[in-house]
This record gives sequence, structure tokens and C-alpha cells, in this order.
Amino acid sequence: MSFWTTQVAAALASGLVVAAAVAQAPAPEETAIEMISQLDSIGDSDQARIAEWVTLQVDRLSQAPEQEQREAAKKFRETFRRRFENPRNTPMFKAQLAAQTAAVAAQMVGKASSMVAYGIARVLVDMNRPETLAGHIAGLQSEAPIARYLSARGIYELQPAIASDKEKAERAISSLREAALVEKDAVALAQMYRAMGFPAPQTAAVVQAYSEVFAKRSGATGGVNGAELEALNYLRNPAVLSALNPAQKTQLPAALAAFMRRYVERYNQPKLSFEEIDRLERLMSATEEIIEGLGASGGGSVRKVLEEGGYERRADVAAEAFKWIGDPNTKTAGVLNSAPWNVPVGG
Repeated sequence: MSFWTTQVAAALASGLVVAAAVAQAPAPEETAIEMISQLDSIGDSDQARIAEWVTLQVDRLSQAPEQEQREAAKKFRETFRRRFENPRNTPMFKAQLAAQTAAVAAQMVGKASSMVAYGIARVLVDMNRPETLAGHIAGLQSEAPIARYLSARGIYELQPAIASDKEKAERAISSLREAALVEKDAVALAQMYRAMGFPAPQTAAVVQAYSEVFAKRSGATGGVNGAELEALNYLRNPAVLSALNPAQKTQLPAALAAFMRRYVERYNQPKLSFEEIDRLERLMSATEEIIEGLGASGGGSVRKVLEEGGYERRADVAAEAFKWIGDPNTKTAGVLNSAPWNVPVGG
């Protein structure tokens, strides 16, 4: 090999080594966030750098071409997971990463595209930290049903961590109630009901929130898609019912009666799918159980007829339900049409 050939080969090799080193070198923002992640004390400037890192990831996701957004969202989640679960992280950094991600979410998720809103909500759920609450609350206002669902799920998973904090629990319940009052997606609404179901001492606030949403949903168009089952399962707990105040015990049956009428009317339609039959039967059973738990007695036996004959005896199911709520056709009164409930005949 000639001298010049040797020199050229050496130069090329050296260039390749340099290029490889440059290609493998972490980006400046990754170097900075790695340094911050190992700090035990994180000041305002460090918090700002964390927020900048989060914003950069969100911007990259939002700039992905439409055909690449699904893969970009997957990469977005993996990036946050690696960063959040890095074993070198200090506890203070993990808390601040969750807090700053929630802060960025609160600013951006309301106006973000569906994929970006999904990505932000997804990483907040993954973190499962009390510091993410503000981000979940903001996500309830997203235009994307999947983001609203995930935000409600995130609040539900935070219940053990925030239930004893009166301010946080009340803020969560209030935000979920406001979102549920306008929610159109049954899956997202069901998750909102579930997330609202905080344990004592928040029972009264939960039931009040449920009652307000029920009043809206028991109108002409709502109530049969199964979303209420999450709330009914919460209410059928004897400990919950015993904690209600007298006003709640007399007000709640009005919404339950309206739902029962809706369930019965739908159940009496021919050729329902097995899935819908099952859903309606569970809704009717839970509703009757709650009505009895509120102290009403002497009405029908909806659950007994469902157990004995089910859909084949749907006319009998209606007759038993009307013993509770009154028959809207004959105007015959039922148990709930008298004091102290005074529900209109037929619900």
C-alpha cells in the first residue's frame, strides 16, 4: 500500500469515527435533563428546563405528519417512560417531571389535536403521581374523547393518593361533574362516573355530583347506553346510602325513576342484542336495589322476574317496575309517587 493510500485510508477511518461519535452523542436537551434528573434539589431554573424538555417532546409529536402520528405517539410515550423510570432519577426529579408535564398539559391539551391530546393524557396516566392532577383536570376539556377518557381514568387511579386531601378530592369531583354534564361519549362518561366515586368522607359530594348529572341525563335522550352503571354500582353500597342526608334520600329517587322508565321502555323492544339485554338487566337490577336501599318498600320485584324469565318475560318486568314508579299508561301510582318521594307517575 502506498504512502498516500495509507494516509487517505487513515483520514477516512478517522472521519468515520468522528461521524459515528457525533451521531451517538446525546442531544443537548437530553444532556441537560440527565444532569437535572440526578439532583436532590431542583430550583426554579431547573423546573423551567424540565418544562422546556416536555414542551419540546409535545412539539415534536404535534409536527409529525398525519400518516406517522400513531408511530410518533408511541415513540412519545416511550420517551417519557424511559425518562421517568430511569433508575438514576432522584425522587425530587420524578415529582417535578410529573408536575411540569401536568403544567404543560394544562396549557396545551385543550387546543391540541386528538393524537397530541391522547399522547399527553397517556403519559400522565403512566406516571400516576398526585402532581399530575392538574393535567388530568385540563384533559377533561379536550376535544378528543380518548383524552377525556384517559384523563378521567388518571383521576380514578389517583384516588388512593388524593382521597385524604380534601381540597384535591373536591376539585377532582367538581371537575369531573362539570365534564360529565356535557359528555356525549358513553365510554368517557362511564369513566367519569367511576372517577367521581371517591370514598368517605367525600360520599355526600359524590352523590350530589351524581344527582346533578343524573338530572341532566334522565331527560329525553339519555340513560340507556350503560354509562350510569358505574354510578349505580357506587350507590348500591349500603354504607354510601346510609351516609346520605334526608334531602338526598328523597331527591335521588326522581332521577332513578326516570332512568327505570327509560330502561323498561327499551327492554320491551323486540330483537335486542344479547349485549344490550345484559346491560339493561344490570341497570334495572341496580336501580331497584338502590330504591329499596333508600327505604322504599312494597313495590315491584324486577330482579325476581329477571332471574325467573328475563327477556322472555319483559312485559312482566315492566309491570313490576311500574309498581315502583307508576304506570305512565294507566296513571296508576306506584310507591315512589307518594311522600316523601313524590315522583311524577311513570318517572
